[in-house]
Amino acid sequence: MQNMNRHSCLLACLLLSALLCHAAEIGWDFTRSEDCGIWTAMRKNLTATMTADGLLLEVTGADSCIGAKGLSLATNDFGRIEIEYRAEGFEGGATTGQLFFASEAEPKFNQKMHFRLPSLRCDGRWHTITVTPGDIPNGAAHWKDAGTIISLRLDLADQAPGEITVKSLKLLPPPKSRAATLGMPESREVTLSAKDPDKGTPALSASSAHFTSPMVAPDGKFNYPGQRFIRIPFTLEQPVKRAFLQTACDDRLANIFLNGKKLEHKWSTEWRTTDKVDLDAKALLTGKNLLAVEYSNHDDIGGLMLDLQLILKDGSYRIVTAADGLGEVDGVPADWMKPEFDDSAWAPCETRPGAPNPPWTFAHEYTSIDPSRFGYTVALRSQDGAAITVAFSGVDGRPIGDNERLYTRLYSDRNVLIDSRIGTPAELGATREADGTVVLVVDDCGFLRYGQATSGHWQVGVDERFLEGANTFDF
Repeated sequence: MQNMNRHSCLLACLLLSALLCHAAEIGWDFTRSEDCGIWTAMRKNLTATMTADGLLLEVTGADSCIGAKGLSLATNDFGRIEIEYRAEGFEGGATTGQLFFASEAEPKFNQKMHFRLPSLRCDGRWHTITVTPGDIPNGAAHWKDAGTIISLRLDLADQAPGEITVKSLKLLPPPKSRAATLGMPESREVTLSAKDPDKGTPALSASSAHFTSPMVAPDGKFNYPGQRFIRIPFTLEQPVKRAFLQTACDDRLANIFLNGKKLEHKWSTEWRTTDKVDLDAKALLTGKNLLAVEYSNHDDIGGLMLDLQLILKDGSYRIVTAADGLGEVDGVPADWMKPEFDDSAWAPCETRPGAPNPPWTFAHEYTSIDPSRFGYTVALRSQDGAAITVAFSGVDGRPIGDNERLYTRLYSDRNVLIDSRIGTPAELGATREADGTVVLVVDDCGFLRYGQATSGHWQVGVDERFLEGANTFDF
């Protein structure tokens, strides 16, 4: 027992030494034996050897890992994680990996709390991986909400065999925004929506554009962990002029098929993100149609909201939702998405009030194409990396008002929502031109990764107005 106590005290001292090396930056140098010891106390399917270049990991089996326990890291202090490494082997040269974190509130590692790591570059050269909370598949909020991190587990490669030398791992503070680096004031962050003081959830006004669809799941399967399949049949009595699809999925949307044909879109892996797709109106048939959706839930409650907004040939407006869907789970036939598939054994979906009703206490972004709403267009004026300048114009002689709300949303290249802001033109620092056009400069919100190529896209718009044209801009 005395030896165990001495060992625990020594480990605590080593952790303290490693973690207090810099007030604003925490890291482990794997050319140091004490830092290697901290991270190799937990390991699986690999051998770990300290070398002059760092910690050599000889991966012998799938799902390998190393890890550190006994930490005490406040997530609010850190917004980036950097891992310096070199790798060789791994057949095909492509890997998948994760960095898991556990907190005081959730002390066991789980699928909700991990960063997705990019593929290792297996060329034997030194490289640096940088991840931010935007790389958490289930939402950046999981990092902030974790509070105090007590353990980290590094799964650099799910594949085997191969060799990885890790030189260092650092937790860094969030980067300053582009505006700050230029000596300009930070953009003002504005609350997404008001709170209902009685329920503590975002409140939607009757005029606010929001999902019509309830949250749906196969009957009795809201808490089912695994793949789910929804078929949504609907009939159209006339041709379609415009079709606009929006979805929000808890946890992950895999595929959507329209009349048996797969929609090509990079679906979000974050439940707070609204996917928006303009469909080919000619793909919708006069008569019977079918939307087929495949998605998954990892744990706890999960479901799907889906709205297909249609403007028909005569100018009328209609919404098809997931409420009338039929559902099933795992093990469906290969032709389940085909219109001719016999779904007579499938039960109607179970429905619940969707977000922002509990437990989904978040008001999703939503765009209405209802022609009865005032319209607007948005144009890209200029672009500098991730920073863009956009111009909003009202249509039909109705300019954007001073009290109307503009929104900006930043998405990663994996279509994960990183940052969102909403406010009046004045609150967001926009200017107005003589003809009423509102011009807004949108900085990178501090999420550029220094020294690395960054890609993603912006969605910008005017809340509660009808969008004409595109409002998505890549960088």
